[in-house]
Amino acid sequence: MTHSKYQTPQISPPCVHYWDAQFIRTSFWIDWLVLKSQVEQFVPEIMVETDSSEVEAHQIAWRAFIEATCGDEDTPMWEISGDFIRSLSEYNMAHYLIHLSVGSDVEDGFTVEEGIQRYIEWLEEERDNGVYGDFQVTSDLKIVSIRAS
Repeated sequence: MTHSKYQTPQISPPCVHYWDAQFIRTSFWIDWLVLKSQVEQFVPEIMVETDSSEVEAHQIAWRAFIEATCGDEDTPMWEISGDFIRSLSEYNMAHYLIHLSVGSDVEDGFTVEEGIQRYIEWLEEERDNGVYGDFQVTSDLKIVSIRAS
């Protein structure tokens, strides 16, 4: 299944452009689009409450999403983020979390290459980093089964 005609709206922050490019060919692409619409439903409210432009409101919404993925339970994105991650298989969770980390770094001003390097360094810090159930992310960002035969 390919969705190559999809174009990320220009108004989206850099992290969303990165995530869309990474997730477009995954089995969870449609679920990702639903998650995006759930995050972006807050944009009009943010615009009113913060007197911000639409671009700024998108940035605020996605920053709140990133904060939720880092454990901030006080953001309205907490449930959205948690529901999404609970819907993923272990393999897809590993794939998603690699790119969630890199995209979050992109949003923080790092290049994609720097974000990847930062993720690899995190993987190498502890043996269990990058283990998601029966799958592990290797330092070359491959997802391998670690299930005992």
